[in-house]
Amino acid sequence: MNKVFYKESKELSALTPQQADKLRADLSARRDCSCRARQVDSRASFLADVRVTGRDVPKPCMTFEQMGFDQTLMKAIKKQNYDVPTAIQAQGALL
Repeated sequence: MNKVFYKESKELSALTPQQADKLRADLSARRDCSCRARQVDSRASFLADVRVTGRDVPKPCMTFEQMGFDQTLMKAIKKQNYDVPTAIQAQGALL
């Protein structure tokens, strides 16, 4: 039995493969760590290199809301002051 818990958002479903590749390139170019860790430790900021291979690779989620997490987890994320997913979270959290 194969269980699939992730349902792609309408916004992500509308993206073409080329648009998803552009988002990945944008993720690779941005400085990461959008949380308060950046305020505590400047070493928490780093350049990400997002590369994906394989079949049916999910499109990157640019917001935590696009990940389809339940309300309890979303509250915990917001409480910790995370604004947007890091590059690895954007692409890899759903795998």
